[in-house]
Amino acid sequence: MRRTTVALAVSVAVAATAPLAAAHPPGARVADAPKAPKGVVYAATGVVAADAAPDAVQVDVKRANRHMRTALAGATSVEVKIGESTKIRLHGRARLVAAAGPKARGPKAGTYADLAAGDRVVVWIRAPRGTAAADLPPAARIHDLGPKPPPKPVAHVLRGVVAADAAADSVRVDVRRANRHMRRALDGAGTVTVKIGADTRIRLVGRGKVEEPDGSVRRAGTFADLAAGDRVIVWIRAPRGTAAADLPQAKGIWDLGPAPAGAKK
Repeated sequence: MRRTTVALAVSVAVAATAPLAAAHPPGARVADAPKAPKGVVYAATGVVAADAAPDAVQVDVKRANRHMRTALAGATSVEVKIGESTKIRLHGRARLVAAAGPKARGPKAGTYADLAAGDRVVVWIRAPRGTAAADLPPAARIHDLGPKPPPKPVAHVLRGVVAADAAADSVRVDVRRANRHMRRALDGAGTVTVKIGADTRIRLVGRGKVEEPDGSVRRAGTFADLAAGDRVIVWIRAPRGTAAADLPQAKGIWDLGPAPAGAKK
């Protein structure tokens, strides 16, 4: 009796599964539901063109990956959308808090208000391949690197002869020799007006030294010591490429005094 019952149950199970086996033979896959495109990363490095709005920021693109280049189609600027899921991170100079000190740093997490004109940014956007720039969704991430650091000053050095007695704020010098930064600043000119300020150190050297009535020698000078015909060496520190007219006040001026009689100036 028990064997008969078991056999009957097996027969019913086989009969029930037979249609399924016929519909899905061995090795066949059940069709998956269609999935939305996963998307690719659109990346760009650029400079913020204007202070960001709550929902977007305009970026002048400097570099981009191939997907972003295709989306831009030759354009050099793109409006990057900002959404609730957009993560804005601050790095480097973007974290500096001027009011708290030259080296004080703020938090890494930022908002659209931190994206100021001139800031360098890196943008990541995920979207289906082939999406046009205008149709890109809000950025996934925006990294703000802050403004470009100012160029480091370099030494502009010249040797020359004072063309006329110095004034309190400047002295005119006929240039005899100059280093490459000063030659670029002069752009072929043979004379330059050297600015003199409170921080300009004037030293009297060689024939430029002044002997005091008590026999001592004065080496610290003032603008009044820079007389016409004196040989001078001038040091100025300014960013590379600064024009002569825009050079700041000299850091140092060495007054070697007039050339010896018969000597070539």
